Amino acid sequence: MAHCLSINKTGRAEMFSGRNLTPWHRLGTVVDGLLTAEAAINAASLDWKVEKHAITADFHGRQIPCPRNFALCRSDSGAVLSVMGKAYTPIQNSEAFEFFDSVVGSGQAVYDTAGALHGGKRVWIMARLPKRLFISNGDELEKNILLTNSHDGSSTLQMMHVGTRVVCQNTLNVALREATHTVSIRHRANFKDRLAEAQRALDIADGYFEDLAGLINKLAAQKMSSSEMRQFTEKLIPEPERTVASTARSETKAFARVEKVRDEL
Repeated sequence: MAHCLSINKTGRAEMFSGRNLTPWHRLGTVVDGLLTAEAAINAASLDWKVEKHAITADFHGRQIPCPRNFALCRSDSGAVLSVMGKAYTPIQNSEAFEFFDSVVGSGQAVYDTAGALHGGKRVWIMARLPKRLFISNGDELEKNILLTNSHDGSSTLQMMHVGTRVVCQNTLNVALREATHTVSIRHRANFKDRLAEAQRALDIADGYFEDLAGLINKLAAQKMSSSEMRQFTEKLIPEPERTVASTARSETKAFARVEKVRDEL
């Protein structure tokens, strides 16, 4: 499945989408409006825990303890998410939401999407900050914060500013590529000690958004003649190359798409 969303034992996709926006895969719980942390974790069916269980090896019928490793299992289904070393400390889904609130300020961020991927091995939480940036022509620039966490050792807990709205594995991949000011926190017992560092990083990102808004407004104020606009769009959207393999029909369609975009600009 392209979306890679986790489906729990009741057959429900572990994901929620706020603002009454239905994701492309049409799965999960769609709600009207934005949710608080407590409501979001329930709507996304993430109210399960990661439990540590001792593991053994079968040696000719005898169970030999493996004291240096343990299995991470879901509390609701018992599914094994990974086998990790002794020093690894799972960061619970509820702790991730609490961490989010503690960094951005309790009640300041309102949760927009959240969910689990690959059977619960990876989770994400996305929220919008209430303070928006307004561009001179009336457009708005939203400030989104994304938190991702893994339960299989594939990544650290990360928080970052992104523009892409995450609703599945593909959109998460896009968001991670475009992320700015990422804070990474290892799965250790003292992970909460990184709160102050995470807060500082996000404060810096606030300055980045302010600078970005200033630059956008400056660009929006620039006037261009028709010929300058034509030159700009030709560099921005060059015409498709004609190749031996291309047909007259495919070339016509490609040029028509370019012209349509240029006309809208």
